[in-house]
Amino acid sequence: MLTQATTRDAYQLLHRGILAFALAEQQGMWIDVDYCKKKVNHVARQIKQFESEFKGTNFYRHWKHTYGEKTNIMSDFQLSHVLYGVRKIKPVKLTARGRGATDHEALTALDIP
Repeated sequence: MLTQATTRDAYQLLHRGILAFALAEQQGMWIDVDYCKKKVNHVARQIKQFESEFKGTNFYRHWKHTYGEKTNIMSDFQLSHVLYGVRKIKPVKLTARGRGATDHEALTALDIP
């Protein structure tokens, strides 16, 4: 049987949550700074490697030809334009504004790494 929560129940839940959060904030958290720095450097190297590989593809050359010096591989708008406007690929998913989506799910469905 379900019971309906009261305002007092909601207040108590919120109050206990705030107290728990304050305690956690006060206690702090141990972080291995050296490990974090190593991981940040490792990920930065991986990103550079992936960018280098991407810039060697025909797709990037087409993108670069379309946008020239304004090419921005971090731009979802440019990616959407190249995929759906220039290459005329039918989008499997649309954004709230009606443009072809470029999120992980949409690109995976299009078999685009």
